[in-house]
Amino acid sequence: LEITIEPDLRILGNSDLIAMMTAALCDNAIKYCHKNGTISVELDNHGILRVQNDSDTIPQDELDHLFDRFYRREESRNREDGGYGLGLSIIHEIVISHQGKISVESKDNQTTFTIMLPLVN
Repeated sequence: LEITIEPDLRILGNSDLIAMMTAALCDNAIKYCHKNGTISVELDNHGILRVQNDSDTIPQDELDHLFDRFYRREESRNREDGGYGLGLSIIHEIVISHQGKISVESKDNQTTFTIMLPLVN
């Protein structure tokens, strides 16, 4: 686990929801990270949070649905790991409620979630 967080940042929003969003995103990264893989969490001075993990590359047509409620990739794996397909849709709603933006990219066996949140001026 690699963590890089700029000091003295103040994000505009509900701290409980932002903490829940961050924890859920990290939990998701842990859940789908390759064995002995790396997870990196970065929060830069522009209010951009990136969570990246070593994982199977997710095809573009699946990326388009990751934030949909009840969407679950790999049905057989989900039976083993549990879950209802709500985590990423809840994260998406928290981001939107804070007037932020969220995106996901997956290539070369790495998946990166990028969240932009407004900073306190």
